[in-house]
Amino acid sequence: MEDQICSNPDCQIGENGSCLQGHNPVKSCPNFGKPAVKARPADSTETDEAPISEETKSAKVRLPRGEPFTQEDVNVHLLKRPAQMVAIVGDTSSGKSTLICSIYARFHRGPFADRVFAGSGTLTAFEEVGHYARASSGMDRPDTPRTSLSQGLQFFHLATSPANEPTQTADLFLSDRAGESYREGLDTPAHLYDLQEIRLARTVAVLIDGARLIRPEEQHEVLDTARQLVRAMVDSGTLSTAQHLQVILTKRDDIERAGNVEQTVARVQATVERIAQDFGNRLASVTLFEIAARDPQSQFEQAHGCDVLLQSWLSAKEPDPVRVPPIKAINTRFDLLAENREFGEIS
Repeated sequence: MEDQICSNPDCQIGENGSCLQGHNPVKSCPNFGKPAVKARPADSTETDEAPISEETKSAKVRLPRGEPFTQEDVNVHLLKRPAQMVAIVGDTSSGKSTLICSIYARFHRGPFADRVFAGSGTLTAFEEVGHYARASSGMDRPDTPRTSLSQGLQFFHLATSPANEPTQTADLFLSDRAGESYREGLDTPAHLYDLQEIRLARTVAVLIDGARLIRPEEQHEVLDTARQLVRAMVDSGTLSTAQHLQVILTKRDDIERAGNVEQTVARVQATVERIAQDFGNRLASVTLFEIAARDPQSQFEQAHGCDVLLQSWLSAKEPDPVRVPPIKAINTRFDLLAENREFGEIS
């Protein structure tokens, strides 16, 4: 006689021939004929789930924590996909952090600079910096917390896409560092070379504080400091012909309300022209931008002038490659003579 077994450990079909669940014939029971499953103690921590393979573990996606990126974080990203890097340089309270968070905040209202928001790995950082510019903060007027020396170098990440091609995402990294670090470079230009964000950036944006520029007693110092900072970066080898230099006049709203707009802007333009004349051949380009990132009186729209600025950052091109003449074997003095004639050393 065929042994009668059941996978249900409580069934006694082998002893009395009856199905615990009442199936007749007993072979119609889905548990009939299968080995009994060993009962698990009530306090057991074992589960019926299959163990997770190493391949499955490695397939897990690590989500960004939302905090500012370090240089190492940026380097890891660049190994995976290309991105544009912008070094935002300026004195204390010149508007570096305000510029960064205003561009991000502008995307809250919809497309900006013909682009749409496509994500960010530093959302928490953006929200923290921009909190005091919102009514929910309870502040009497919008404000931005200053970046302290103790925070060191940090980057904000912004991904955007063309409004008509949402799948063509471009990544942008914006550096943020305390203004005191750049001022120190005026006294010790070699210090600027250690500020790696300047050396690695495709675009270096030097901010001129418009609020200080409208004060007659500070105007000369502000413009001279910007020019001396550029000189220090070039002379120290921090800036090269592969990089685009932008001079950004911030707080255009303060200049407008102070009057003498044309005269003030003309002085800035003259400074930029002098920078281009002195260092233009050692840089990819030198350009001037005027912005009002956040006007507390709302005479200028939010991120005024930043649309053109954002587009310039995303479209910054690498310089054309320099042709290096091939090295030829020189075996005799006649070979050396021919080489010199070819490259114009002997007429």
